[in-house]
Amino acid sequence: MESVKLATKNGQKIPDNIIATDLIDGAGELLSHSDLTNTVLLEATPSSRLTKTMMQIREPENSPQLNNVYDVFIKFIEDFEKSFLSTNHPLHTVMHEFNHIGQTQLMSERFRKIPKEFETIYKKISGYASEGIPGEIEAELLTKKQLAKLSPEEERLLSYLS
Repeated sequence: MESVKLATKNGQKIPDNIIATDLIDGAGELLSHSDLTNTVLLEATPSSRLTKTMMQIREPENSPQLNNVYDVFIKFIEDFEKSFLSTNHPLHTVMHEFNHIGQTQLMSERFRKIPKEFETIYKKISGYASEGIPGEIEAELLTKKQLAKLSPEEERLLSYLS
């Protein structure tokens, strides 16, 4: 798995277990267990691909307007997925979940307030980071740093969060 090689090369922690499944809603999830091991759950089939498959009711005998509605809906789902993450890299979701390893599980940390000066920065990182959850912002920034490039403002925010 490319993501494990990349994480290992960067000296990053990798999960004890990785499970690919279509039984989760969303792209991925890190589970931390009471025995201090962890498992990353990954969506085996991206939502847009599942949507496309379900929308394959597009038939020549359908009206052109109906087929157009299907096309517009599928494009909306694909565009939404792209804007929700800080990179379009194929390893983004996996690396994002790996970046949660080692983060504190304290609820007080998860919902701490980020200074107002950083708000415009994290709202531009990705749709996911714009929700303002510190652990998600940090995971998005670390992922973007590994797979793309951070702006100086993003570097400053990452430094604050770390």
